[in-house]
Amino acid sequence: MEADTKVYAVWEKDIAPVEKYTLTYHGNGNTSGSAPVDNKTYQSGQKAALLGKGDLHRKGYTFKGWSPLKDDNSHVLPEGNLYTITKNTTLYAVWEKDIDPIVEFKLTYDGNSNTSGNAPIDNKLYQAGQKATLLGKGDLLREGYTFKGWSIIKDDDSKILTEGSLYTMTENITFYAVWEKDIDPIVEFKLTYNGNGNTSGTAPVDKNLYQSGQKATLLGKNDLYRKGYTFKGWSLVKDDESNILAEGALYSITEDTTLYAVWKEDKDSVIPPTGVAHSNNGLIMVGVGAVALALSLIVKRKRNK
Repeated sequence: MEADTKVYAVWEKDIAPVEKYTLTYHGNGNTSGSAPVDNKTYQSGQKAALLGKGDLHRKGYTFKGWSPLKDDNSHVLPEGNLYTITKNTTLYAVWEKDIDPIVEFKLTYDGNSNTSGNAPIDNKLYQAGQKATLLGKGDLLREGYTFKGWSIIKDDDSKILTEGSLYTMTENITFYAVWEKDIDPIVEFKLTYNGNGNTSGTAPVDKNLYQSGQKATLLGKNDLYRKGYTFKGWSLVKDDESNILAEGALYSITEDTTLYAVWKEDKDSVIPPTGVAHSNNGLIMVGVGAVALALSLIVKRKRNK
């Protein structure tokens, strides 16, 4: 080596390894289906075409797109959008709550055995939570009953709603008329006694009043009297001896009733074949005979002179 020689190191720059990133999709509250899967890897700065929702479903919601932030719908990325990858990335499904369709309900009235008239009609439609003002009975009528109000359960008077009450609607509903049976007025009957030909005395008087089916104890004849007759009892039909009711008998009252005295003619009121009348006839015959005898004696005396 003739002279000093400098030897310089030669450096070759290392080739940096290529970083690869993944793109993951998240269903974010889905109730069925699966998030789509992107099996590709991306270098930094490479753009990925976003996938659709596939069979993802969330009940009561509509899929709007994807977002790098969970539950952030301020920057929604739709299907097909080009997204620049700079790191491993997860995109979350963005859901929008469905607007419930307006459901309207009907309120119907039922006369519930009315005998005349018609149940009122409410032609309005009500949304859930809206209050309905209950109508009156209109011309509804049920014979023998009084209208008390309305009930959502047929023939249940435990919770009666009256006209003007407010009812919160949540479904189609039928209100049934509630009827209360009228109390029948107490009808009372009289029992009257008729002397039926009495010649003296007064028929007994029953001052009681009787309800239908109540039993009356029949009175005696009191001081009733009919010359030449004997009192036998009482009858519903005047001069009818076929069904005589005696004193103390029980009679079921169903209406105002008159009982007639039943009389039987006494036997000794008729002149028999023998008796006083026959004796009088004998006396008459004796008298006639005596007169005839006297006349014959007078005639004989005159002849002797």
